[in-house]
Amino acid sequence: MIAALVTAAWLHAASAAAVPVSVQRIQLAGPIPDVEVVDQEGRKHRFYTDLVRGKTVVVNAIYTRCTNVCPLLGHAFRDLQIALADRQGRDVHLISISRDPENDTPEDLAAWRRRFHGKPGWTFVTGKKAAIDAILELLTGDPAYPGGHSAIALLGDDTTGIWLRDYGAAEPERYEELLAYLAREREATGAAAAEVASSP
Repeated sequence: MIAALVTAAWLHAASAAAVPVSVQRIQLAGPIPDVEVVDQEGRKHRFYTDLVRGKTVVVNAIYTRCTNVCPLLGHAFRDLQIALADRQGRDVHLISISRDPENDTPEDLAAWRRRFHGKPGWTFVTGKKAAIDAILELLTGDPAYPGGHSAIALLGDDTTGIWLRDYGAAEPERYEELLAYLAREREATGAAAAEVASSP
């Protein structure tokens, strides 16, 4: 058992050593809210249960009337989905959360999604302000309000609980580097757990 624990610790250390340069790993202050949200098609979802649980996600926050920062975030996700190809919606899920839920309707989000050639696996959500506030306060530290956000993206793997914070208008190669890190961490965590489970 001791040997298995040592092996598990070594696997984690080896994986941690592969953290990409300048990555910011963050600790969420609590569980991801399982509040009701509405997507660009008008469909209702539980945010955590339906959109995050068991998945690797890349999340940003936008609002459709934004003319400066948000289009940069939209272009970044557009380029990322090209790089992901058929992995989008299977291995990686993109989520854009409205920072202006009192004005952004599902129709507005659908139009914004078309503007950036959104494909399946890229979901836009709005909802009641209290619900969106709960999500954004946990992920970004700020409630939902237009005009006051920085250009950030959050990458998370719900299976390991690891979350990363990075520049939201990064090149797809940067996102791919961070996603590869999350995948290595998931593999190392699974290998360590299997080693411990199989030990006498």
